[in-house]
Amino acid sequence: DYEQLPEGYKTACEQLVHGLKIIQDIRQSKGRKLYFHCTTGEDRTGTLAGLSRMIFNGWNAHKAFEDEMCVHGYGQANPRKADFAKHVVEAIQNQLTPLYLGIADLVHNGEFTEQTLKG
Repeated sequence: DYEQLPEGYKTACEQLVHGLKIIQDIRQSKGRKLYFHCTTGEDRTGTLAGLSRMIFNGWNAHKAFEDEMCVHGYGQANPRKADFAKHVVEAIQNQLTPLYLGIADLVHNGEFTEQTLKG
């Protein structure tokens, strides 16, 4: 199956929740594998990967940020991005990172779980 999530079709928060539901559905289906990416595969994809690790693998926010997001170029971790896309880095710092931290806090406090995604 293939599902494209076009940029701007929903808010970033709705995109993340929708993506997490897709990941959950695939995880619960036998014989299915998951591959997800975006244009560069660093920022939105890294956020989705980090949150999925927290929800489905029990990682804490710091581990998810360092091991899933930063090592793959999130924000300023990709030095080439800083040179040609300062506006992208600013948007990440001002919008995507606070969203990640907010959802990560909900996960940490048990307010956003696999069960939340089902219902």
